[in-house]
Amino acid sequence: MFEYAAGGCLFLDEIGELPVFLQAKLLQGLQDRFFHRLGGQKEVQVHARVIAATNQNMEAEIRRGNFRDDLYFRLSTVSIHIPPLRERKEDIPLITEHFVQRIQNKTPEVDCSIPDSLMQLFMEYHWPGNVRELENYLNRLSILGNPLELENAIRQNIQLSQKDDETCLNPDQKKNGIFDAGTSRELESFPSLREVREQTIKKVEKEVISRVLHQTRWNRKKTSEILKISYRALLYKIKELNLRP
Repeated sequence: MFEYAAGGCLFLDEIGELPVFLQAKLLQGLQDRFFHRLGGQKEVQVHARVIAATNQNMEAEIRRGNFRDDLYFRLSTVSIHIPPLRERKEDIPLITEHFVQRIQNKTPEVDCSIPDSLMQLFMEYHWPGNVRELENYLNRLSILGNPLELENAIRQNIQLSQKDDETCLNPDQKKNGIFDAGTSRELESFPSLREVREQTIKKVEKEVISRVLHQTRWNRKKTSEILKISYRALLYKIKELNLRP
């Protein structure tokens, strides 16, 4: 792929899924700017801009030892955060227009116009599948040619989402139909499941790393070998978790 991208850009999608042993090879190629073909002995020069994308929390993946911190810092020279579609609904009309235009360029005979009622549902929907889900719906519309069928499908998804939200209520509140503003504010103050998960992982990591450091008399190289993480990753965690001898 580096050879194909010579003089241009190499886009690596879902970089967070790359196995650790391949991360080392990619890092070497980025640092040294050359690689060897499988079974080859000749150096092949690398001249390509690398763009990587992921939907994961890479800092958390580094703490868990799933991603090399040195590769992360090599790739993250310039970082661009793209919010999910549900957080930028003002972009939906423009993105929809883009996909519709692309469909009509491929199949000019297809009428893929969007009624106002369907666009209103697009603005109300929570889009768990992000932009890909929007594109899928528009492709479905171009094939079936029935906006009403698509509207019914989205309404059903919205209703299912609302039912899922209702199951989070206290049984007494559901029975009496009570859900006041005070309760709403209390629920808003709850941490997200991701925050709870990360806090729990951090607590367990601190306990485990502290025990191993104590047993090795703070031999950090030996500790990194026991925990099967890189030495730099261990130093990062020691600093992050505020561990001291």
